Amino acid sequence: MMTSSTQRGYGHNHQTRRQQLLYNLEDGTPCDICGQPMHRDPKNNPDKAPLEADHRQGDKTQLAYRLLHRRCNRSIANHWQEHGPGWYTHQGTNPTGAEGLDWPKGRIITWPA
Repeated sequence: MMTSSTQRGYGHNHQTRRQQLLYNLEDGTPCDICGQPMHRDPKNNPDKAPLEADHRQGDKTQLAYRLLHRRCNRSIANHWQEHGPGWYTHQGTNPTGAEGLDWPKGRIITWPA
């Protein structure tokens, strides 16, 4: 049995928040996961899909706070992360090894060896 988007936690509030995030998006903003540009028009995105609104830590009780490519959003399902390796490469940083990386906002991200 299929569940509705509302039953899955993507109801009116989520959809409204996604529209707000899209409205404020500057085309070409790098995705926090892969570092590739994000666009309002799905055909301009690397995965050719609409951008998805992401919840911090996957907590659907809170409003979504960022947009991600569909492929990127679904790749971090059940293991949320702030930024992916592609984002760091885009920033000119290439974290490697298990020592982790100190990044603004006090987050330490440990990369598998």
